[in-house]
Amino acid sequence: MNLIGLKNLQKAGSILAIAGLMMTGCKKETNNPGPQIPGSTKKDFAINFSARSISIAEVETGTITLRDANQNVVTKKTFQKGAKALYTDFTNIAAGRYTVEMTVNTQKQADGTARQYADKTTITLPVSTTTNINAPVGNYADTWYKRAVFFADNNNVTATVAMDPRDSYCSIKLSEAKWSVAGIQRSAVNVNYQVAIQEHERMLSGVIGFEDFTAFNQYTQKMQGKDWTSSTISMYLIDNSGHEVYIDYEFDKQ
Repeated sequence: MNLIGLKNLQKAGSILAIAGLMMTGCKKETNNPGPQIPGSTKKDFAINFSARSISIAEVETGTITLRDANQNVVTKKTFQKGAKALYTDFTNIAAGRYTVEMTVNTQKQADGTARQYADKTTITLPVSTTTNINAPVGNYADTWYKRAVFFADNNNVTATVAMDPRDSYCSIKLSEAKWSVAGIQRSAVNVNYQVAIQEHERMLSGVIGFEDFTAFNQYTQKMQGKDWTSSTISMYLIDNSGHEVYIDYEFDKQ
């Protein structure tokens, strides 16, 4: 299936499609930072929120993954949420140097999408003091990559696709293995000039999703050093009975 041709066919109804597919979300602005997740209060590693960063009130959850020198996952855990920080401890993790992968996941916005912010660093354990990281700012000059999170098919499908032109990431999580194929397309324009476009298709038969950190490498290479004004993420999923889901999401550079 060709996404470019499909997009032209669906153009007239694309806005209605995404509106119908996504559940109406809560607004990001809220004065309630949410309950603190119970657990250890030991803070070996913290993501600190400030007036400059996105608000911690927007944050639903965050995850941290430690990888060893061979990039094997040593541990993956959920951050605890405090009033001004996400934090965790490294109890019972062997001494050594690790790659730290972090994600910060927001609540749904008014348009039904959410945001995921992703960054990485390195750490040597054990630590004697808290390792402090600045929370994401939310723009494309930040070290944190911004991603769009889509919810479809009554929340049975969650798709996360990079918005940042430096980021090649995409993933799809499915509640059941009824889907046969998925296609994702990313494109960017500078006013009326197309800067880059790439399509990525995955067979889904018998699986409940995938995660790919390099799916859009060609796109990110084309975008290097290029300016852009807006970008579009288009997506389709087809299940084993022929049921189709379409998403068409355009956003401006901010």
